[in-house]
Amino acid sequence: MDVNEDSLQTARKTFPSRAFVRGNAESLPFADESFWRVVSNLAVPYMDVPVALAEMYRVLQPGCEIVISTHSAAFTFSELEHDFHSTAAILYRFYVLLNGVYFHLTGRLLRFSTTRIESFQTRRAMRRALEKQGFSEVRFRFDGRRYMVEAKKNLSLANQPFG
Repeated sequence: MDVNEDSLQTARKTFPSRAFVRGNAESLPFADESFWRVVSNLAVPYMDVPVALAEMYRVLQPGCEIVISTHSAAFTFSELEHDFHSTAAILYRFYVLLNGVYFHLTGRLLRFSTTRIESFQTRRAMRRALEKQGFSEVRFRFDGRRYMVEAKKNLSLANQPFG
């Protein structure tokens, strides 16, 4: 799934046997509990993270797993370093940095415009956001620029053993 039709066309050519859907992770076009795994590769930094995680939780089956990669502050600082050729780009990178700090402190994000949002993610902010949605067993790996985050959707009360 992607919001960009050009990216979807490339994916369809590369993987012709797979189905691809145009959509937004903040409003997933799938039924509740449709998937046994949700994977997001570096898309979460460009989303309203709490809203997207709520949607991912909704479409994930109980006891199943989410795997996402996110940007660290180090990545955002490196982007700022590369953007020194443009005042507008520098200002935008400062917005991304401030939004990441705001997310770390409050668990919320601010939109840059009606259609654009971006932030970096910290372990603390992601753990809090995932647990707030009902995920558990949150695990992190860090490669110096991004976090790989895994978590499980809790089993519903109906699926848990008595005792």
